[in-house]
Amino acid sequence: MRGILKKTISKGIVKTATIFSVALATVCAINVTVKAETYGDFEYEVAYQNEGEDKKAVGIEIVRYRGDSTVNRIVTVPDSFDVSVSEVINGHNIESIKTLDVISVGGFNDRYFEVINLPSRLKKIKYAAFAGCSKLKIINIPDTVTDMEDWSLSSCDSLESITIPAGVTVLKDRVFSGNTKLEKITIPANVTSIYYSAFSDCTNLKEVTFKTKILESIGTDAFKGCSSLKNISLPNSLRAMGNSTFANCTALEDIKLPDTVEFLGSETFSGDVALKKVDFPKNLYCIHNEVFSGCSALKEVSIPSGLTW
Repeated sequence: MRGILKKTISKGIVKTATIFSVALATVCAINVTVKAETYGDFEYEVAYQNEGEDKKAVGIEIVRYRGDSTVNRIVTVPDSFDVSVSEVINGHNIESIKTLDVISVGGFNDRYFEVINLPSRLKKIKYAAFAGCSKLKIINIPDTVTDMEDWSLSSCDSLESITIPAGVTVLKDRVFSGNTKLEKITIPANVTSIYYSAFSDCTNLKEVTFKTKILESIGTDAFKGCSSLKNISLPNSLRAMGNSTFANCTALEDIKLPDTVEFLGSETFSGDVALKKVDFPKNLYCIHNEVFSGCSALKEVSIPSGLTW
């Protein structure tokens, strides 16, 4: 088990070959046209599946919002577009007009929207899609979404709540970081990993609920700087916590580490000045340096016999 952890922990998280293989297969299967077109206020590309003798249009990928967000504070992204496509069927080029579902969105960042309604059959929210939308208060995301890429909803300073879609399995790098008004979050049942800095600097975050029973890793800086978080109970499936996972959570008084935890990165709880007591898990075997540096109120730590430093 120790060998497995050493091989698979990257950036303070556990990433499996299975996740990489699925992602690679998806990339190989979908090809997107280079030239972007416009449909109302949206700049888009048609996503095609396969190449060669058979090429089929499978959906719309929005790459940029072109409207005026100072005027249009409430934006509803259509479920589908009627667009011209160029397909190859049995080796023959076919030009036609098709109704295609919007399957991914991007390019809404640094705007002044207050409400965003996303399409009902959406699958992906792209890299930094809504990052820096400082006025955004409500975003309605359908459960069809399975992929929220890095930074997709970071630094949305007015966002007070969000429902993570049930189909999401990984919370990626900085996906919600810097959302300073976010008060509570529920981690859905299918989430297996929380990546680097996913909720860092969510300074008003007070409540984290884990519905997942299959979470294996929480990455480096995942909840760093969540200075309003007072207590948290982690699921009994957790195996590894990266560097500074809960560092500078200055209100944190109590954290329950399940016995499944085997690895703690460096400075995991550093700067948690309100933390008073920690019971290390029975299966913990590896702990890195300065885990409790700056924990000035800490008076009691229970250490398992098999622990190595």
